[in-house]
Amino acid sequence: MRKIFYNGKEYDSYKEIWREYNLPCHYDSFLYYVKRNSLEKAMNHYLTPKDKIIYNNKEYNNYREIWKEYELECIYDRFRSTINKYGLEKTVDYYLTKKDKIKYNGKEYNNYIDIWREYKIKCDHTSFTSYIQKHGLEKAMNHYLNPKKIIYKGKEYKSYIDIWKEYKIKCSYDAFMRHVKRNNLEKSMDYYLNKKYNFSYNGKEYNTIIDLWKDYKDQIYISYDKFKVTVKMHLNDIDSFMDLLLEEE
Repeated sequence: MRKIFYNGKEYDSYKEIWREYNLPCHYDSFLYYVKRNSLEKAMNHYLTPKDKIIYNNKEYNNYREIWKEYELECIYDRFRSTINKYGLEKTVDYYLTKKDKIKYNGKEYNNYIDIWREYKIKCDHTSFTSYIQKHGLEKAMNHYLNPKKIIYKGKEYKSYIDIWKEYKIKCSYDAFMRHVKRNNLEKSMDYYLNKKYNFSYNGKEYNTIIDLWKDYKDQIYISYDKFKVTVKMHLNDIDSFMDLLLEEE
């Protein structure tokens, strides 16, 4: 295998460099940048701190964050090319004036985020916008302004995430919610609270798959959901499976 040299050190792969420098991007993005440009340009791009962008007295990491937040009705590439020609302020003003106003409760708004801010909706604006796209503005406002209480074991909760946190459910919140929607809260809680495994690897005893994943996630670099599915099929021979998985990486 061809060795890769960077900063006076020898590496077996680009992934080793990506891991060692803890680059703030997905590995696929890093590799794509290397192939399009060069390793040196890629490292300079990801290691050089980017200046913050200020718009409307708020800091942004990049122009895409502004484009998303203001829900501008143009493709992102066109938004960026317009900024290059006319500057950020004129570009955002231009696309905001092109947008139809949104009416809610007798008042006009430029975008959904203005409504989100005014009513202090208790969720991130991406979730708020996503809910609107699925169910409409009226249902979204009713959902967030008049939240239904959730009762579990005689205790009242404001949201499912509060239950997930309190009981330290051993799965991602998204996976938990998918299970709740397919079944119901009681069945899901029973499933996750009573789901135990007894196995050992490398001299350590485990009773949940997520604990094994946490111990080795930095070495295998696959998502927990994918890891969980494959491990379940190899619990009878976990040593061979884990050794092979770690060897591949």
